[in-house]
Amino acid sequence: MGRGRFMSKITKDMFSNYLHHPDEISEQEKQFLLKSARRSITCAVDNRSFLLSDVPIELSNLKLHAATFVTLEMNNELRGCVGKLEPDQSILDDVIGNAKSAAMKDSRFNPVSALEVDEITIKISVLSSPQDMRVDSEAQLIKELVPYRDGLVISEGYRKSTFLPSVWENLSDPVEFIQHLKEKAGFSKHYWSKRLRIQKYFTVEFGE
Repeated sequence: MGRGRFMSKITKDMFSNYLHHPDEISEQEKQFLLKSARRSITCAVDNRSFLLSDVPIELSNLKLHAATFVTLEMNNELRGCVGKLEPDQSILDDVIGNAKSAAMKDSRFNPVSALEVDEITIKISVLSSPQDMRVDSEAQLIKELVPYRDGLVISEGYRKSTFLPSVWENLSDPVEFIQHLKEKAGFSKHYWSKRLRIQKYFTVEFGE
């Protein structure tokens, strides 16, 4: 009996540290995250330490755990994008770290320069928990996907990749969406296996 109560308490306490739903983030919290992301990038480009100011007590959701992505654009083109699928720290800390990494460590791009900082726009995505999809074929997956709402994760062995829901803006056809995601993960576009793990999630996105 004692062991059962102890396990229940741990589960409840752990769950209370997580954001239940991305829609719970307020407009004030969104603006604080965007300002913090920009400060993180500016400090990284200037090679300065980022010193976080006190978080107002009313912005309590920012202390909760959630996975985020930070996307940088310049002249309406991608300039960096880094994030996580699983929450392992507070929303605020995750955004600050991902913003710095998107600016300085995205291997697809050179680090953001001081001349580019003011030209960059920032978008933040806060993710829901990924949910497994029980599908037996690519045809069934295509049927169950909801374009412009669902983000998708595919994985098998060491290969894993995701497309945020915002990718639907450039790949609106579900077949192309899935095929490009498979290629991103290192599979051929026609690859299918019962060992593939498919997960979907949704995001709340906001930007400057």
